[in-house]
Amino acid sequence: MKYQTFSIPHKEAFMQAINPNLITENKGILYYNTGIWGNSTDNAMPQFLADLVNNASSLHSNLCNLKFSQIQGNNLELADNNVPNANEQAAFIAKRNKSGDNLKSVYSKCARDFSIFEAATIQVIFNREGQIAEIYHVPVDNVRMSVPNQYNQIDWYFVSQYWGDISNQRYKKKTAANSAVRVRAFSPKDYKEYPIQMLYISKYNPMTWYSIPMYQSSIGWILLDNYIANFNLGNIKSNYFVSGMLTMQGNPTAEEMTAFIDDFKALYQQTTGAPNETREKMIFSWVDDVKNQAPAFTPMQMTQYDFNSLLEKVESRIVSGHNAYPEIVGLSTKTADLGGQGNALYVGLQAFNQLVTEPMKQTLLDGFNYVLDVNGFDNNLTCVTDVIRTTQPEALPEDLTLEERRRMIYNLETVKQETAVNKTEDITEK
Repeated sequence: MKYQTFSIPHKEAFMQAINPNLITENKGILYYNTGIWGNSTDNAMPQFLADLVNNASSLHSNLCNLKFSQIQGNNLELADNNVPNANEQAAFIAKRNKSGDNLKSVYSKCARDFSIFEAATIQVIFNREGQIAEIYHVPVDNVRMSVPNQYNQIDWYFVSQYWGDISNQRYKKKTAANSAVRVRAFSPKDYKEYPIQMLYISKYNPMTWYSIPMYQSSIGWILLDNYIANFNLGNIKSNYFVSGMLTMQGNPTAEEMTAFIDDFKALYQQTTGAPNETREKMIFSWVDDVKNQAPAFTPMQMTQYDFNSLLEKVESRIVSGHNAYPEIVGLSTKTADLGGQGNALYVGLQAFNQLVTEPMKQTLLDGFNYVLDVNGFDNNLTCVTDVIRTTQPEALPEDLTLEERRRMIYNLETVKQETAVNKTEDITEK
């Protein structure tokens, strides 16, 4: 029987027409570009996403850290300790690879990657019997994919720490051939030929092979949050705003101008204080046209920048980009009321965990179980996330003694109970 493959060129053409620079091919490697910088093919999207967490917006960083905390949860454990190979699997989880990481450490690092990239990569080492011997974590930002085969599947991954140099066309020293390692995509049946393989774990993404995080639609707002903060910080440190311009007659030398400005500062401005302390600034101008230009002071109106309404919109767009809720990042006054089972903070955390991070965690667990299935471990890995509660536990009647119920629930005085010995003595005397 003969099989014939076919492709649909309309998909590729459509994607290129909408965003021609998100994913591009370069010498057999799929470049993952930022896309927001016009027609750039910088191959820097993973590094850019990591930089957004470290240096862009505190709100965005907070939400990514919350995702990491909930995805990591209480870390890996066996769902059922009664399966036949439970002890063997527990030993595999505790076993450390040559880098010093056991499977829990690898999972924790992958959970961090998943909170940023919504993807994780692990390197798998096979032994001679075709069993998984070791598992390593590979940073997602170091990984690029090969061009897919005729079945639209990725056969190879390329790992390098020098993609900035490799992607720079003007830099000829580092190339993918001499600075990147090619690793076979996970394929257990080919373990003899390729004992080192790699698995890229992510949710299904239509029209692309790289994982695109849900907050990508809010990247512009994340950058805007950073720009506003830096703009205000720059104004405070350097006093960008100018109070006015003083125009005077004359044609002084450079030394005379400096001496005049020093005398003006000593007379009208204090000379003490921190070097970067905010002071009003003045522009000095000298003209030698005595007839047409009289001395004058021209005040300059300082432009008032009101970012309050813009910041509210920025915060709203970042929160919605993460599919989160304002209460869990402190943007709602409702969090001041922490009483009751239905308080806003607890409900927001519960919903965020159930709708956002729990599916991410399950995707990551499915990837780990898929690999461990090679060793016949029956997909027995799980991870529990305990959502924080903001209310004190309530005492139930069945949890209290009779005297505790009288005192705590009904506010009644404690009644001294007679012992069985005393009752017996009373009956004997009678």
